[in-house]
Amino acid sequence: MWKYLKKSTQRGAMMPVCIFLLILSAMVALWLAQTLLDYGQTERRRRELTRAFYMAESGAFEVINWLYTPSEYTPNTSLFNAAGGYANLKAAVPTPDSVLTIPVEMLPTFTNSQSESIGRITSLELMGSDEAGVLCRVRSVGTVFNDKDADNPSDAYVERTVEQDIIVGDTEEGEAPGAIVSKGTIIAGGSVEVYWGEVWSRGAMNVPSKNHVTSMYYDSVKYDGTKLLAFRTEGQFDFDSTWKPYGPPASQSWFDPTNPTPCDAMPNATDRANFGDVFYQNQTLEFPEYPYEFYKNYAIHHGRYYSTDAAGNMYRDGIEDAAHRVTDWESEFDIPPDYDGNWNAIFVDTIDGNPPNGDATHATTNVATIRLSGGAPHTRGVFYLNANVELFGVGDPPSLTVPDPTTVDGNFTISKCMHQGLFLVNGKMINAGNMRVYGSVYVDGYWEDADGDGTLDRVGYEGTGTPTVYYDVRLGDGFPAPLTTGFEVRMWQVY
Repeated sequence: MWKYLKKSTQRGAMMPVCIFLLILSAMVALWLAQTLLDYGQTERRRRELTRAFYMAESGAFEVINWLYTPSEYTPNTSLFNAAGGYANLKAAVPTPDSVLTIPVEMLPTFTNSQSESIGRITSLELMGSDEAGVLCRVRSVGTVFNDKDADNPSDAYVERTVEQDIIVGDTEEGEAPGAIVSKGTIIAGGSVEVYWGEVWSRGAMNVPSKNHVTSMYYDSVKYDGTKLLAFRTEGQFDFDSTWKPYGPPASQSWFDPTNPTPCDAMPNATDRANFGDVFYQNQTLEFPEYPYEFYKNYAIHHGRYYSTDAAGNMYRDGIEDAAHRVTDWESEFDIPPDYDGNWNAIFVDTIDGNPPNGDATHATTNVATIRLSGGAPHTRGVFYLNANVELFGVGDPPSLTVPDPTTVDGNFTISKCMHQGLFLVNGKMINAGNMRVYGSVYVDGYWEDADGDGTLDRVGYEGTGTPTVYYDVRLGDGFPAPLTTGFEVRMWQVY
């Protein structure tokens, strides 16, 4: 009996200890839960503050987007136009005290992966600046909302305000020394026409017929008497039978390959007198560079980017499926000549997304052949194709009125103008159609054994149809805005 009571008493003594341990465990669990809750709230706030900061920071880049494509700012499509050094924008915010408030309907909303609104820019203001190089200051408020209702500003969870300066700086991109420039060969026989500019090649150049050169020569004299037309090559010229070379040697070359003096060996006295200042061979020429990475990144961020496959198909945004494949190049690339926005940039990439891989010792293997024909597109800006391009008939594009450099302040209308700006081919180009360009055509060349002699040739431009290029003399100083203008964003303050 005594033993039984003793054991019962011992068992009862453990109860307070167990209760105490249970209470202690509950308190620890509660403390841990509260700590985790506080941490989660702190982490959420930190995350949402970061989101709000990036939303606010994007305000400056929204303004830069309007600077590149002013027509997208629908309240005033001329406000962000580059004309006059952005004169309209500077007039709207002339001093640091002046403020231009962007309408709320122009402010972007941000969504998550389920397309639910999570926040937006709730305020975007532009202010003037008297600092050299600063176009304007942007004050932007990014707001993250509690219940994914970006249409209810009163439901703001966190806000961040960012002030940034948009700085304008000139670049040297986009310079073009002539109407047709080829780092390879040029076959410009027959009906190829060039006005107001020069034709350059690194390899041999077959020149147009005598009648065409005569017409181009007299129609390419500037109002002050400067002769704008010239053919320059680091190789040698080849002339067709229309020039009727006189006397030996039997070949149609008029020049001593070892003598760089223009027309020094031209035997026909009349032609020598008329065209002695037109042809220059064995020259040392400074060819322009159009960096692959620069124009690719520019197009991705401010223009249009396309990938290609081995069959020569182009895919919008680099997404290679049926929905993104370009089937009609006119509707895909056409820009009306009266478009009041800035210049466009189209970049068509190689097959593998790397720069063309050919050189003097390795044939080019990563560019497709793109065949363009039919339709009536008008493209504007930089059309950069990393491919071999076969361009045939281009239909009936609209006319384009441009400044005429042969007059003091007159204009000239180019009928059926397919492209205005730089037409860049990082490959070889066969132009068998009636393409007309105002600007410059540049062909980097394609490395292949073109003549079957076992050595690689840099094949460039071949014009066998009736292509015509009118050189835009402004390209000698760089491409018109925005390519001559680079924008930088400088953080001013965050609060």
